[in-house]
Amino acid sequence: MSKIYSKNIPFSTLKRNFIDCIYAVPQLQRNYVWDKKRVCLLLDSIYNHLPIGVSLIWKAKSTKVAEIKPNNKTILSPLKLNRSSIEFIIDGQQRLTSLYGIAFGINEAIDFNSKIDFRKIYFSLNKNAENKFVFLNRYDFERKEYIPVYEAINNGPKNLKKRFNLNNHKIQLIKKLKNQIQSYRFHFLYLESNSLDEIRETFIRINSQGMTVGKADALFARTTNIGLRDLVDNTRRATITRQYNEMKPESFIYTFILSKGENRVGKTALDKFVMRFKNQKQFKVKFQKEWKKYHKAFLQCIDYLADDLDVANYSQLPSNNIFTMLSLFFYLNNGRPSTAQKWEIRKWFWHTSLGERYSGGAFNKNIPNDINFFRKLAKRKTYKYVISNKINPNELFKKGYKQINSSAVKGFYLFLKSLRPRYIEVGYPMMLDNPLWLSNRKDRHHIFPTNVLNRKHIKSRWNNSLLNICFLSADENQSISDDYPHKYLGYYKTKRKKYFHSVMRSHVLPIKMDSGVWEMNTKKGFKSFLNQRAERLLTRIANKVGIKKNQMFYPFEEIKRV
Repeated sequence: MSKIYSKNIPFSTLKRNFIDCIYAVPQLQRNYVWDKKRVCLLLDSIYNHLPIGVSLIWKAKSTKVAEIKPNNKTILSPLKLNRSSIEFIIDGQQRLTSLYGIAFGINEAIDFNSKIDFRKIYFSLNKNAENKFVFLNRYDFERKEYIPVYEAINNGPKNLKKRFNLNNHKIQLIKKLKNQIQSYRFHFLYLESNSLDEIRETFIRINSQGMTVGKADALFARTTNIGLRDLVDNTRRATITRQYNEMKPESFIYTFILSKGENRVGKTALDKFVMRFKNQKQFKVKFQKEWKKYHKAFLQCIDYLADDLDVANYSQLPSNNIFTMLSLFFYLNNGRPSTAQKWEIRKWFWHTSLGERYSGGAFNKNIPNDINFFRKLAKRKTYKYVISNKINPNELFKKGYKQINSSAVKGFYLFLKSLRPRYIEVGYPMMLDNPLWLSNRKDRHHIFPTNVLNRKHIKSRWNNSLLNICFLSADENQSISDDYPHKYLGYYKTKRKKYFHSVMRSHVLPIKMDSGVWEMNTKKGFKSFLNQRAERLLTRIANKVGIKKNQMFYPFEEIKRV
């Protein structure tokens, strides 16, 4: 029978509890995920005596340590095992971990998933400052505008005044800060229970209602006995050098589930997975040994994405499910694909990305079909990927260039990148493997600048469409500014004639005499350019995939009005 009671404790008691190492983060908890902004907001709430939420603690006998297994991927001090009872943090881990980091000035600890140097969180000594708490990577103390929160908490006024050469007014502000923190009462709800299943279910329900726990977190909570979180985290850690460590945990787990015969991804599939752990003892024993093979398949998949499909890092991946499906193939295939298999994978990849096959209503149909495809491709190296649903090119190309959450838009940028676009000034290939390239609008250029179109009162849905976008460096983009295409391209055609044609081809820009870019009438030229570039893009995409244009795309309907 559970016992529930509450306590309100001051900061001094909380700090002493941290020193005594009475708290533990159970493995059913996810890792520390807060960023600097969240920590500053937490401090601001405490400073202004606003509620920050209740921390739920499971107070258990120390014998439960072997059963629940503390999470050692946390910046909190290691648990002292000689205590009669242990206080497992079921809810409130992010707040308490942040308070621990602030109180003790914990620096950046990548191995524990903390990217924050808590010593660099400062309190403003300007009484009129809008933001009282800020993170400053570098700060000159001679300016006397801020004081580290860690220093303010752990030192007396005289010491601070001498060390930082502060006047009495600023010392008074620091005294107020300390008083506000020390007088704050932190709310704890304690649950005493001997039932591990009850605690797991409590954790899942609380976090699900708060929308802070993902599918994988719920699964981790129910599979602490096999250390699934550690296995997934170790695999993700191995992908850091490949810049894929931000991959969602469930993407790895789905691969495992699909390899065991499931034909769906999502919550239902995860629930079935949990039931197998409950009902099959032999399944538990084999799991950790099997994971080594999956680990290898995941890394091979990532290498293939980078080397053969130009997906250099996770931010460029059009869909998480693309990784899940492709890693399933590597697991089933027991190694890298043959030349024949590569062509079929390439066809699947571009059709899936540009066709957005893993979004919307088609998702439930396409996932099972692709599972079946990869199972057969791994068995028969000559098995063919069949394109049953062609892509509507008009729908694809009219997508806005800022829609980087769309797999079609990401796929389009990947395609442009795969053509090795060149700098228009010097003719060298552009450097486009930076993880931020998709969010850096300075590198995406409107061939017909929006201000040019606006001046001619052309405000159609095609102005910001993918058809009107190519990659240029920020410097080149700025030098072109809002000039007409026939002017700036005319300049480069004359001044950079040696490599002008190869540069234009690398960006799939039509530059023959009848091209819309040379047209003096902007509206007429823009319409012609859109149609001309659309046809060229479709041809180049089909060539890359190794099929005919009409096998992958419906006919492009001419744009008649802009």
